[in-house]
Amino acid sequence: MTNFILTIMMFAAFILLWGAWKMRDDKELRVKMLLMIITALVIIGNIAIWTLPTKSGKTLADDEIERVE
Repeated sequence: MTNFILTIMMFAAFILLWGAWKMRDDKELRVKMLLMIITALVIIGNIAIWTLPTKSGKTLADDEIERVE
């Protein structure tokens, strides 16, 4: 389940970045574009926190998967 949620989060980040790219020429939507980019970066940061290994070689996602099983 954790892998599924991380996958959905990654898709959401890419969709936000794609939407921001589509808004780049409209001056009225600049604030929304920046907010979409910031949101995507926050999501990617959260994914990195969950998936980067610690010194012991485990990730937070691995610990969550072991706890659920």
